[in-house]
Amino acid sequence: MYAIEKFPTYGKLSGRNVEDLQAGARVEIDQKKHNPLDFALWKGSRPGEPSWESPWGPGRPGWHIECSAMVEKIFGEQIDIHGGGTDLIFPHHENEIAQSEACTGKNYVKYWMHWHMLNFGNQKMSKSLGNFVTMREFLERYNSEIYKWMILSVHYRSASDFSDEAVERAIANLARIYSAMSVAEGLLVGQSVLPDASFESFATEAWQRIVMALNDDFGTPNVVAALFDVVRQFNSQVKRGIKASPVACGKAQSFVNFVRRLGKIMAMFQEPSHEFLLKLDNMLLAKMNLQRETVDALVLARSVARQRKDFAKSDELRDQLTKMGISVNDTPEGSVWEVIK
Repeated sequence: MYAIEKFPTYGKLSGRNVEDLQAGARVEIDQKKHNPLDFALWKGSRPGEPSWESPWGPGRPGWHIECSAMVEKIFGEQIDIHGGGTDLIFPHHENEIAQSEACTGKNYVKYWMHWHMLNFGNQKMSKSLGNFVTMREFLERYNSEIYKWMILSVHYRSASDFSDEAVERAIANLARIYSAMSVAEGLLVGQSVLPDASFESFATEAWQRIVMALNDDFGTPNVVAALFDVVRQFNSQVKRGIKASPVACGKAQSFVNFVRRLGKIMAMFQEPSHEFLLKLDNMLLAKMNLQRETVDALVLARSVARQRKDFAKSDELRDQLTKMGISVNDTPEGSVWEVIK
Protein backbone atom coordinates (compact mmCIF):
# COMPACT_ATOMS: atom_id res chain seq x y z
CA MET A 1 0.00 0.00 0.00
CA TYR A 2 1.33 3.44 -0.92
CA ALA A 3 0.99 6.02 1.89
CA ILE A 4 0.40 9.33 0.14
CA GLU A 5 1.29 11.38 3.26
CA LYS A 6 4.89 10.28 2.82
CA PHE A 7 5.02 11.99 -0.58
CA PRO A 8 5.03 15.72 0.32
CA THR A 9 4.05 17.01 -3.13
CA TYR A 10 1.09 14.68 -3.61
CA GLY A 11 -1.64 16.61 -5.42
CA LYS A 12 0.69 18.87 -7.41
CA LEU A 13 -0.75 17.81 -10.79
CA SER A 14 -4.38 18.56 -9.92
CA GLY A 15 -3.38 21.69 -8.02
CA ARG A 16 -5.38 20.76 -4.96
CA ASN A 17 -4.31 19.89 -1.43
CA VAL A 18 -4.76 16.46 0.07
CA GLU A 19 -7.72 17.54 2.20
CA ASP A 20 -9.64 18.72 -0.88
CA LEU A 21 -8.78 15.58 -2.79
CA GLN A 22 -9.80 13.38 0.11
CA ALA A 23 -13.16 15.13 0.42
CA GLY A 24 -13.99 14.67 -3.25
CA ALA A 25 -12.46 11.27 -3.88
CA ARG A 26 -14.39 8.05 -4.40
CA VAL A 27 -12.58 5.54 -2.19
CA GLU A 28 -13.29 2.16 -0.74
CA ILE A 29 -13.14 1.55 2.99
CA ASP A 30 -9.96 -0.41 3.67
CA GLN A 31 -8.50 -1.06 7.13
CA LYS A 32 -5.01 -1.33 5.60
CA LYS A 33 -5.06 2.33 4.60
CA HIS A 34 -3.76 5.09 6.89
CA ASN A 35 -5.48 7.58 4.59
CA PRO A 36 -8.52 6.83 2.42
CA LEU A 37 -6.48 8.03 -0.60
CA ASP A 38 -3.71 5.48 -0.09
CA PHE A 39 -3.55 3.10 -3.02
CA ALA A 40 -2.36 -0.43 -3.72
CA LEU A 41 0.85 -1.12 -5.59
CA TRP A 42 0.14 -4.84 -5.56
CA LYS A 43 -3.23 -6.50 -5.10
CA GLY A 44 -3.76 -9.99 -3.77
CA SER A 45 -5.82 -12.15 -6.08
CA ARG A 46 -9.16 -13.74 -5.30
CA PRO A 47 -9.86 -17.37 -6.28
CA GLY A 48 -10.17 -17.68 -10.04
CA GLU A 49 -8.57 -14.32 -10.85
CA PRO A 50 -5.39 -14.03 -12.97
CA SER A 51 -2.35 -13.79 -10.72
CA TRP A 52 1.42 -13.91 -10.55
CA GLU A 53 3.65 -15.15 -7.75
CA SER A 54 5.37 -12.47 -5.68
CA PRO A 55 7.09 -12.03 -2.29
CA TRP A 56 3.66 -10.93 -1.02
CA GLY A 57 1.82 -13.95 -2.37
CA PRO A 58 -0.12 -14.42 -5.62
CA GLY A 59 -1.61 -11.26 -7.04
CA ARG A 60 -1.39 -8.64 -9.76
CA PRO A 61 -0.14 -5.06 -10.18
CA GLY A 62 -2.34 -2.23 -8.97
CA TRP A 63 -4.04 -0.11 -11.59
CA HIS A 64 -1.59 2.78 -11.30
CA ILE A 65 1.65 0.82 -11.09
CA GLU A 66 1.08 -0.79 -14.48
CA CYS A 67 1.56 2.53 -16.29
CA SER A 68 4.67 3.48 -14.37
CA ALA A 69 6.14 0.05 -15.07
CA MET A 70 5.43 0.30 -18.80
CA VAL A 71 6.93 3.79 -19.04
CA GLU A 72 10.08 2.74 -17.19
CA LYS A 73 10.48 -0.41 -19.28
CA ILE A 74 10.03 1.30 -22.65
CA PHE A 75 11.19 4.90 -22.14
CA GLY A 76 13.19 4.99 -18.92
CA GLU A 77 12.76 6.89 -15.67
CA GLN A 78 11.66 10.17 -17.25
CA ILE A 79 9.50 11.10 -20.24
CA ASP A 80 8.81 14.39 -22.02
CA ILE A 81 5.06 14.15 -22.69
CA HIS A 82 2.31 12.12 -21.03
CA GLY A 83 -1.26 12.27 -22.33
CA GLY A 84 -4.66 11.19 -21.11
CA GLY A 85 -8.22 12.32 -20.57
CA THR A 86 -9.07 14.95 -17.96
CA ASP A 87 -10.85 12.25 -15.98
CA LEU A 88 -7.47 10.58 -15.34
CA ILE A 89 -5.80 13.56 -13.64
CA PHE A 90 -6.98 12.26 -10.28
CA PRO A 91 -6.35 9.74 -8.99
CA HIS A 92 -4.56 7.87 -11.78
CA HIS A 93 -1.97 10.35 -12.98
CA GLU A 94 -1.52 11.81 -9.52
CA ASN A 95 -0.66 8.33 -8.28
CA GLU A 96 1.63 7.65 -11.23
CA ILE A 97 3.67 10.68 -10.29
CA ALA A 98 3.80 9.71 -6.63
CA GLN A 99 5.00 6.16 -7.17
CA SER A 100 7.43 6.90 -10.02
CA GLU A 101 9.11 9.89 -8.40
CA ALA A 102 9.31 8.14 -5.03
CA CYS A 103 11.05 5.26 -6.79
CA THR A 104 13.53 7.22 -8.93
CA GLY A 105 13.91 10.55 -7.15
CA LYS A 106 13.54 12.24 -10.53
CA ASN A 107 10.85 14.36 -12.17
CA TYR A 108 8.55 11.86 -13.91
CA VAL A 109 6.98 13.90 -16.74
CA LYS A 110 7.95 17.28 -18.23
CA TYR A 111 4.61 18.06 -19.90
CA TRP A 112 1.15 16.69 -19.20
CA MET A 113 -1.43 16.94 -22.01
CA HIS A 114 -4.97 16.20 -20.86
CA TRP A 115 -7.70 16.19 -23.47
CA HIS A 116 -11.35 16.88 -22.76
CA MET A 117 -14.32 14.56 -23.13
CA LEU A 118 -16.36 13.70 -26.23
CA ASN A 119 -19.91 15.03 -26.05
CA PHE A 120 -22.96 13.86 -27.94
CA GLY A 121 -25.81 16.34 -27.98
CA ASN A 122 -24.20 18.40 -25.18
CA GLN A 123 -23.89 15.33 -22.98
CA LYS A 124 -20.75 13.42 -22.13
CA MET A 125 -20.52 10.31 -24.29
CA SER A 126 -20.84 7.26 -22.06
CA LYS A 127 -22.28 3.79 -22.02
CA SER A 128 -24.48 4.61 -19.03
CA LEU A 129 -26.29 7.33 -21.01
CA GLY A 130 -26.74 5.10 -24.03
CA ASN A 131 -25.06 7.60 -26.37
CA PHE A 132 -21.81 5.71 -26.75
CA VAL A 133 -20.42 5.31 -30.28
CA THR A 134 -17.43 3.09 -30.98
CA MET A 135 -14.87 3.96 -33.63
CA ARG A 136 -15.89 0.89 -35.62
CA GLU A 137 -19.52 2.03 -35.62
CA PHE A 138 -18.55 5.55 -36.64
CA LEU A 139 -16.39 4.34 -39.54
CA GLU A 140 -19.17 2.08 -40.79
CA ARG A 141 -21.22 5.23 -41.42
CA TYR A 142 -18.59 7.86 -42.11
CA ASN A 143 -15.11 8.36 -43.55
CA SER A 144 -12.13 8.46 -41.16
CA GLU A 145 -11.25 11.93 -42.46
CA ILE A 146 -14.48 13.21 -40.89
CA TYR A 147 -13.44 11.90 -37.46
CA LYS A 148 -9.98 13.43 -37.76
CA TRP A 149 -11.44 16.79 -38.72
CA MET A 150 -13.89 16.76 -35.81
CA ILE A 151 -11.07 16.05 -33.37
CA LEU A 152 -8.48 18.46 -34.78
CA SER A 153 -10.80 21.41 -35.41
CA VAL A 154 -11.39 21.66 -31.65
CA HIS A 155 -8.63 22.31 -29.12
CA TYR A 156 -7.68 19.14 -27.33
CA ARG A 157 -8.51 20.70 -23.95
CA SER A 158 -12.04 21.58 -25.08
CA ALA A 159 -14.97 19.19 -25.32
CA SER A 160 -15.59 17.76 -28.80
CA ASP A 161 -19.19 17.52 -29.99
CA PHE A 162 -20.14 14.37 -31.92
CA SER A 163 -23.75 15.23 -32.64
CA ASP A 164 -25.29 14.80 -36.09
CA GLU A 165 -24.99 18.56 -36.57
CA ALA A 166 -21.26 18.40 -35.82
CA VAL A 167 -20.81 15.62 -38.37
CA GLU A 168 -22.64 17.70 -40.98
CA ARG A 169 -20.39 20.70 -40.26
CA ALA A 170 -17.30 18.53 -40.64
CA ILE A 171 -18.55 17.16 -43.96
CA ALA A 172 -19.26 20.68 -45.25
CA ASN A 173 -15.80 21.91 -44.21
CA LEU A 174 -14.02 18.95 -45.77
CA ALA A 175 -16.04 19.30 -48.97
CA ARG A 176 -15.01 22.94 -49.19
CA ILE A 177 -11.31 22.08 -48.91
CA TYR A 178 -11.41 19.06 -51.20
CA SER A 179 -13.50 20.95 -53.77
CA ALA A 180 -10.81 23.62 -53.98
CA MET A 181 -8.22 20.87 -54.25
CA SER A 182 -10.22 19.31 -57.09
CA VAL A 183 -10.19 22.59 -59.01
CA ALA A 184 -6.44 22.95 -58.45
CA GLU A 185 -5.58 19.39 -59.41
CA GLY A 186 -7.78 19.62 -62.50
CA LEU A 187 -5.86 22.67 -63.71
CA LEU A 188 -2.49 21.03 -63.27
CA VAL A 189 -3.06 18.10 -65.64
CA GLY A 190 -0.50 18.45 -68.42
CA GLN A 191 -0.06 22.21 -67.93
CA SER A 192 3.00 24.42 -67.49
CA VAL A 193 3.35 26.25 -64.20
CA LEU A 194 4.46 29.83 -63.53
CA PRO A 195 4.91 30.49 -59.79
CA ASP A 196 2.77 33.33 -58.47
CA ALA A 197 4.84 35.36 -55.99
CA SER A 198 1.81 37.02 -54.36
CA PHE A 199 -0.04 33.76 -53.66
CA GLU A 200 3.14 32.03 -52.46
CA SER A 201 3.78 34.93 -50.06
CA PHE A 202 0.25 34.60 -48.70
CA ALA A 203 0.70 30.85 -48.23
CA THR A 204 4.08 31.36 -46.52
CA GLU A 205 2.56 33.80 -44.03
CA ALA A 206 -0.27 31.36 -43.34
CA TRP A 207 2.25 28.56 -42.77
CA GLN A 208 4.10 30.68 -40.21
CA ARG A 209 0.80 31.13 -38.36
CA ILE A 210 0.31 27.37 -38.41
CA VAL A 211 3.74 26.76 -36.91
CA MET A 212 3.06 29.33 -34.18
CA ALA A 213 -0.34 27.75 -33.43
CA LEU A 214 1.10 24.25 -33.12
CA ASN A 215 3.89 25.52 -30.88
CA ASP A 216 1.32 27.25 -28.67
CA ASP A 217 -0.20 24.28 -26.84
CA PHE A 218 -1.03 22.44 -30.06
CA GLY A 219 -3.58 25.06 -31.10
CA THR A 220 -5.25 23.18 -33.94
CA PRO A 221 -8.30 25.54 -34.20
CA ASN A 222 -5.91 28.31 -35.28
CA VAL A 223 -4.35 25.88 -37.76
CA VAL A 224 -7.81 25.33 -39.25
CA ALA A 225 -8.38 29.10 -39.42
CA ALA A 226 -5.12 29.60 -41.34
CA LEU A 227 -6.01 26.78 -43.71
CA PHE A 228 -9.39 28.33 -44.52
CA ASP A 229 -7.72 31.68 -45.17
CA VAL A 230 -5.64 30.00 -47.87
CA VAL A 231 -8.71 28.20 -49.25
CA ARG A 232 -10.60 31.50 -49.46
CA GLN A 233 -7.65 33.20 -51.14
CA PHE A 234 -7.40 30.43 -53.73
CA ASN A 235 -11.15 30.32 -54.40
CA SER A 236 -11.25 34.10 -54.89
CA GLN A 237 -8.57 33.90 -57.59
CA VAL A 238 -9.14 30.54 -59.26
CA LYS A 239 -12.74 29.63 -60.17
CA ARG A 240 -14.03 26.27 -61.34
CA GLY A 241 -14.03 26.22 -65.14
CA ILE A 242 -11.34 28.89 -65.43
CA LYS A 243 -9.09 28.60 -68.47
CA ALA A 244 -5.77 27.00 -67.57
CA SER A 245 -2.85 29.42 -67.75
CA PRO A 246 0.69 29.23 -66.34
CA VAL A 247 -0.20 31.81 -63.68
CA ALA A 248 -3.42 30.06 -62.62
CA CYS A 249 -1.54 26.77 -62.56
CA GLY A 250 1.15 28.38 -60.42
CA LYS A 251 -1.47 29.32 -57.83
CA ALA A 252 -2.96 25.83 -58.08
CA GLN A 253 0.43 24.19 -57.51
CA SER A 254 1.15 26.39 -54.48
CA PHE A 255 -2.28 25.61 -53.06
CA VAL A 256 -1.93 21.85 -53.54
CA ASN A 257 1.56 21.91 -52.01
CA PHE A 258 0.26 23.86 -49.00
CA VAL A 259 -2.67 21.54 -48.29
CA ARG A 260 -0.66 18.35 -48.81
CA ARG A 261 2.12 19.61 -46.56
CA LEU A 262 -0.32 20.45 -43.78
CA GLY A 263 -2.11 17.17 -44.40
CA LYS A 264 1.04 15.20 -43.64
CA ILE A 265 1.11 16.78 -40.18
CA MET A 266 -2.61 16.25 -39.59
CA ALA A 267 -2.72 12.80 -41.28
CA MET A 268 -5.33 14.21 -43.69
CA PHE A 269 -5.80 15.49 -47.25
CA GLN A 270 -3.70 12.77 -48.87
CA GLU A 271 -6.43 11.19 -51.01
CA PRO A 272 -6.95 12.31 -54.62
CA SER A 273 -9.57 15.06 -54.29
CA HIS A 274 -11.92 13.68 -56.95
CA GLU A 275 -11.96 10.24 -55.31
CA PHE A 276 -12.62 11.67 -51.85
CA LEU A 277 -15.46 13.89 -53.06
CA LEU A 278 -16.96 10.87 -54.81
CA LYS A 279 -16.80 8.89 -51.54
CA LEU A 280 -18.38 11.80 -49.69
CA ASP A 281 -21.24 12.09 -52.18
CA ASN A 282 -21.85 8.32 -52.20
CA MET A 283 -21.99 8.33 -48.40
CA LEU A 284 -24.51 11.18 -48.39
CA LEU A 285 -26.57 9.67 -51.23
CA ALA A 286 -26.90 6.47 -49.22
CA LYS A 287 -28.01 8.48 -46.19
CA MET A 288 -30.62 10.26 -48.38
CA ASN A 289 -31.76 6.98 -50.01
CA LEU A 290 -30.84 8.29 -53.45
CA GLN A 291 -29.23 6.36 -56.30
CA ARG A 292 -26.40 7.97 -58.27
CA GLU A 293 -27.97 6.71 -61.48
CA THR A 294 -31.19 8.62 -60.68
CA VAL A 295 -29.31 11.88 -60.20
CA ASP A 296 -27.20 11.31 -63.33
CA ALA A 297 -30.37 10.81 -65.39
CA LEU A 298 -31.95 14.06 -64.12
CA VAL A 299 -28.76 16.05 -64.71
CA LEU A 300 -28.49 14.62 -68.24
CA ALA A 301 -32.14 15.45 -68.94
CA ARG A 302 -31.52 19.02 -67.79
CA SER A 303 -28.46 19.30 -70.05
CA VAL A 304 -30.52 18.09 -73.02
CA ALA A 305 -33.23 20.65 -72.20
CA ARG A 306 -30.63 23.43 -72.10
CA GLN A 307 -29.21 22.34 -75.45
CA ARG A 308 -32.72 22.52 -76.91
CA LYS A 309 -33.16 25.94 -75.27
CA ASP A 310 -36.10 24.58 -73.31
CA PHE A 311 -35.22 26.74 -70.34
CA ALA A 312 -38.54 26.19 -68.58
CA LYS A 313 -37.87 22.45 -68.47
CA SER A 314 -34.25 23.07 -67.52
CA ASP A 315 -35.29 25.27 -64.57
CA GLU A 316 -37.92 22.73 -63.52
CA LEU A 317 -35.32 19.96 -63.40
CA ARG A 318 -32.84 22.18 -61.51
CA ASP A 319 -35.54 22.93 -58.91
CA GLN A 320 -36.28 19.22 -58.61
CA LEU A 321 -32.59 18.45 -58.07
CA THR A 322 -32.26 21.23 -55.51
CA LYS A 323 -35.18 19.85 -53.51
CA MET A 324 -33.44 16.47 -53.58
CA GLY A 325 -30.34 18.09 -52.08
CA ILE A 326 -28.31 18.17 -55.30
CA SER A 327 -26.37 21.18 -56.58
CA VAL A 328 -25.60 21.49 -60.32
CA ASN A 329 -22.76 23.58 -61.71
CA ASP A 330 -22.52 24.30 -65.45
CA THR A 331 -18.99 24.47 -66.87
CA PRO A 332 -17.60 24.70 -70.44
CA GLU A 333 -16.94 20.96 -70.20
CA GLY A 334 -20.53 20.20 -69.19
CA SER A 335 -22.71 20.06 -66.08
CA VAL A 336 -21.33 18.60 -62.87
CA TRP A 337 -23.27 17.89 -59.71
CA GLU A 338 -22.67 17.24 -56.04
CA VAL A 339 -24.69 16.68 -52.90
CA ILE A 340 -25.40 19.96 -51.11
CA LYS A 341 -23.31 20.05 -47.93
